[in-house]
Amino acid sequence: MYLKKIAAFLCLTLFVLCCQNNSNKINIDGLTAELQAKLDELTEHKDIPGATLAVVLPDERTISIASGTADIGKKRKMVPGDRMFSGSIGKTYLVPIILQLEKENKLKIHDPVKKYFKGEEWYSQLPNRKDLTLRMLLNHTGGIPEYVGKAALWEDIKKFPDKTWEPIERLKHILGDKPVNAAGKGWNYADTNYIILGMIIEKITGNTYYDELDKRVLKPLKLHNTTPSDKRELKGLIPGYSRLGAPFYISGKVLTEDGKYIFNPQLEWTGGGLVTNSLELALWAKWLYEGKILPGKALEKMLTGVKAGEGFDYGLGVFIWNSDFGISYGHSGFVPGYNSVMEYVSGHKFSAALQFNCDNVSEVLKKSSHDNTAEFIKIVIKFL
Repeated sequence: MYLKKIAAFLCLTLFVLCCQNNSNKINIDGLTAELQAKLDELTEHKDIPGATLAVVLPDERTISIASGTADIGKKRKMVPGDRMFSGSIGKTYLVPIILQLEKENKLKIHDPVKKYFKGEEWYSQLPNRKDLTLRMLLNHTGGIPEYVGKAALWEDIKKFPDKTWEPIERLKHILGDKPVNAAGKGWNYADTNYIILGMIIEKITGNTYYDELDKRVLKPLKLHNTTPSDKRELKGLIPGYSRLGAPFYISGKVLTEDGKYIFNPQLEWTGGGLVTNSLELALWAKWLYEGKILPGKALEKMLTGVKAGEGFDYGLGVFIWNSDFGISYGHSGFVPGYNSVMEYVSGHKFSAALQFNCDNVSEVLKKSSHDNTAEFIKIVIKFL
């Protein structure tokens, strides 16, 4: 048994050294030049002001580039470290907290949701309330409608842009609605699910969600440029540009002249709720999906998906894409004025993240976030 362990260790060591040697042979300058040319192609479109791209290679060497304009009025060029909203990518930070709490025996993801809201009046109006489990919230199979798409919500936002939103004030927009599907029998993406999960985290820990996030994820990983989007004025947030129709009806620059966002982004909370840059998104994707945060069974649990759409499954807060270059894990997200996506390519052990200071990228390029990112992924694979 002892000899077998030594042999296994030597095999693993040789494998790691082999990967490192192959990675060190990468023509970084050539790769960077090709990625830059591709990124420049995107910002040549008049409706895409600027973009940043980061890649974390198998040995964790990084590439960070930028293209286009960060602030049209001031004619400031985009730089690699510019910070933007990451939108629904924020869900990927919540899931490890839930799974850590499960490891600490403070919850189980198969728990019924009603266990955490006994006697609370609002819960009696939640669609599928009797059959919901935490897992269904995590993978969007509970049939709960999306509160973000409600026109009445956006009317309130425009009337009260400084409003600090309580969880129930978000949820009231879907209470009493019919479920989208029977609990566990379909897939319907909704921020609403993660608002409820945020409430559960705070009930269990007695702390705010952002305190738990800081303690469990951001500080240990030294993700200093990833911070809560919990107020209208956020340090280092560059301007974004929106062309959203119903129900948002937001058009033009989304930062005021004194640097405030058009409304309080605290609304998003555990549905996203972060400002970051593309390098920290790419690092997060690599560390998360390689098991640095959730080793073993917890990682396997997170990456076990359900059929969600054509060409992709959805696990616990993660899109699982099946492409011609293999399986990749990640998430996309948008906030009015901004669009982001991060992916980890499992077969090649590298990650990539893209951010744009506009929200209509898919419409302009006629491609999904994943298909757009795939073009950069294929360039990286060519150099490995």
